[in-house]
Amino acid sequence: MQHSLRLLTVITLSIICRSALAMPDESGNAALIEAVHHDDAKAIAKAVAEGASPDSRDKLGDTALVIAAREGRGSALSALLEARANPSLRSTYGKSPLVEAASNGHIESVKLLLISGHNVNDAKLADRDGTTALIAAASKGNLEMIRYLLGQGAKIDQPDITGATALMRASGDGKQEAARLLLDSHADSKRIDRWGRTALFYAATNAQPGAVKFLLERGLDTKGRDRDGLNVFQAVIDSMTAESTSRIEERLAVLRLLQPHIGINARDMAGRTALMIASERGIAPICGYLLSLKADINARDKSGRTALDWAEVKMRDEVVILLKKAGAAPGG
Repeated sequence: MQHSLRLLTVITLSIICRSALAMPDESGNAALIEAVHHDDAKAIAKAVAEGASPDSRDKLGDTALVIAAREGRGSALSALLEARANPSLRSTYGKSPLVEAASNGHIESVKLLLISGHNVNDAKLADRDGTTALIAAASKGNLEMIRYLLGQGAKIDQPDITGATALMRASGDGKQEAARLLLDSHADSKRIDRWGRTALFYAATNAQPGAVKFLLERGLDTKGRDRDGLNVFQAVIDSMTAESTSRIEERLAVLRLLQPHIGINARDMAGRTALMIASERGIAPICGYLLSLKADINARDKSGRTALDWAEVKMRDEVVILLKKAGAAPGG
């Protein structure tokens, strides 16, 4: 019995030792990550030869390939790919090497990743949230990167998991030249995301007057409504709160650009006008602007409430005073 136990112990220890020898050395993995930061191909090859994984991660969960792509470390990237690092392996936070390279403007890194035999439209090369290299490049307004990716066959209207496309992201980030390039390359200007919003909605609700002006000049539809029944003018106001009125001048500029195209008293599915939405949100400068346009101050929504009713219900004192001075009738 004792002999059997000794034999079992020896076998178990042997298996443990072999497993330990087969496991990558953590110090070796750390050395590889350090070599990536220094763009040292020889040190990377040495670390891999000594057992480090080419797919090693740093303490933040970024793979060696993600780091090399993000930092534009071309020599390191080539060495990792030669060591068979996996380009579809994302960081712990869902970032992919290809998208990181595109987002940070490292076109040579993008070329290396694609030349290694991977398709630019492969979903495995996108971020976990569906952001593609093209969407990332458009968001940064990188025209050279956009042209290269389109030349590689990138699908121009490929959306992320929210339904947002490169055109929407470029518009929302105020990159009108990128939006121009995408439209000239036949991006679908009528496409909507999962909330029913077009590129014009993205530009408008993100307070990008330059992009809004450009998109209007290109003839983007101003009559569309999102899933909540809001037109783009109302959506701008609905995206604001009394507590968060940052970039108010830009938002007012957007509203001024949109107003000639949209009726000031248009209603959403609940029968609310822009003035009602602004009153409920407690945004006095917007209410003042709408009143200057002769918005119907006593209009009622489907619940029978007026703009004043909404302001009182939400205790928007500044707006209540403004509406009463403007002649709002007492609530019902």
